[in-house]
Amino acid sequence: MDVSRTVDGDGVATIALSGDVDLVVADGLLGALSEVIDDAATTRVVVDMSRVRFWDSSGVGALVAAYRRASERGTPLVVGEMSEQVRQILHLTGLHQLLTTVGR
Repeated sequence: MDVSRTVDGDGVATIALSGDVDLVVADGLLGALSEVIDDAATTRVVVDMSRVRFWDSSGVGALVAAYRRASERGTPLVVGEMSEQVRQILHLTGLHQLLTTVGR
C-alpha cells in the first residue's frame, strides 16, 4: 500500500491510498489517518480509495477506527473516489450507511 497526503488551504486533508490494504498495512493506515485527524488544522479528511486493488477486513477495521476517532474529534471523515472492490465491500458490510461517501 502506498499513501499520499495533501492538505488544501481550507484544512481539507486528502489521503490517497493505492495497492493492497490488508493485515500487513492496516496499522500503518490507521496511523496515517490518525495523524491527520489529530492535527488541529484539519477541518475534514477525505480518503481516496480509487486505486485500492484489494481491501480485507483488517483494512475495514482500520477505516472504522479512524471514523470513530474523527467523530470523537468532530472532524468529518468521508470516503471519496473508490475502486469497485471498495464499493462492494462497503455495501456488503453495510458501511455505506455509516460512512459518508462522495464521488463514485
